[in-house]
Amino acid sequence: MDREASALRAVVASRFPADGETRLRTLIREYIGETTAKDWPMMANRTANLRVIPQKLAEALQLALTLEPNNEGQRDRTTRNYDLT
Repeated sequence: MDREASALRAVVASRFPADGETRLRTLIREYIGETTAKDWPMMANRTANLRVIPQKLAEALQLALTLEPNNEGQRDRTTRNYDLT
């Protein structure tokens, strides 16, 4: 979970074109909301299926891969953090 949270934090801290950034932040916010409301309780009860990639996370990753970073440092940082495995 720590790696996932760090990766999401790095992506959210990045700056992308306005429309893409807004959509990306919305997807990540929705993913975090679903995770804390559903997945964490299921993990606590040992009933979570961790093999399935949550839909909002998959959408956010797909969108992030289509956005053009504003500079080389941002490209390196965000590319490195897309690996959430």
